[in-house]
Amino acid sequence: MSAFLVQDGTMDRVLWAIIKQGGTFAGLDVNLAADRDEIGEKRYAMNHSALAQRYPNYDDMRRATAEVGTYKYVDPFGKTGARESWSAAEACHCLQYQCSEGDIQDTPLYDELVAVTDWADDAAPPGFDKFLAWDTA
Repeated sequence: MSAFLVQDGTMDRVLWAIIKQGGTFAGLDVNLAADRDEIGEKRYAMNHSALAQRYPNYDDMRRATAEVGTYKYVDPFGKTGARESWSAAEACHCLQYQCSEGDIQDTPLYDELVAVTDWADDAAPPGFDKFLAWDTA
């Protein structure tokens, strides 16, 4: 399996699903902008950790490219609302797949990602998953 770091647009769609699900996530209030950013940062940390477990020299590579930054949530849909639930479910599956390396799947943060992915699947139109470009099983 190959693993990569998701882009901010993907993370924004994952956060959109988390926000729509409501309440708290990773102990943070999804209604607060600063907490939304921190939720995204925790998701990126999980993604980086999965990459480090997949690729032995990843931490050295990451330091060399100075790839780590500060995440800021941006509403991925604005006022259009087009494809929201389908697109969010797709992004959740993508992040979940990219974070399935090593022992990441045994963490509470990963469990919360699985729960939001399930929520996004339920919110998406029936049969949307047949259009995903990868195996989600």
